[in-house]
Amino acid sequence: MDFAEAGAQGLALAVASGALFGAAALRGNVGIALAALAVVLGAFLYGYSLTEAPEDHPAWPGWLVGAPVAALAYFTLRDVASVAATRAGEGGAGGVASLIGLAAFALAGISLIGPLAYIGVVALLAIVYLAFARRKRAGEKHAGLRTLR
Repeated sequence: MDFAEAGAQGLALAVASGALFGAAALRGNVGIALAALAVVLGAFLYGYSLTEAPEDHPAWPGWLVGAPVAALAYFTLRDVASVAATRAGEGGAGGVASLIGLAAFALAGISLIGPLAYIGVVALLAIVYLAFARRKRAGEKHAGLRTLR
């Protein structure tokens, strides 16, 4: 596995870490603790994937990249899971969290298969797109309710 493939695998593992803990859609102190755990795990997994490359790279660059990637995935998917659970109604929160968690495990598993590690880049681009699309839609949500004076 070369350096680029190890980096892509690290991206996938960091996104999966953030998604797994963000699926619970918890806020408050428990949510902050889960976010911290996701960031630490994402940084560790990214760094570990770099050390497994045959060129014997150091782990610290992975820590610097893996932590913000895991945080972005956590906060984006926490909000998605929260809205989806609200729309699903009573008893739907567990199903939404299960689907996001299953997708996170699938992403992590696929990234461990040699040439398929580049799915991490696709996953990161999807998370970034989702974050920007949600932010744009949030700004347009109440646009028609404003009055001009």
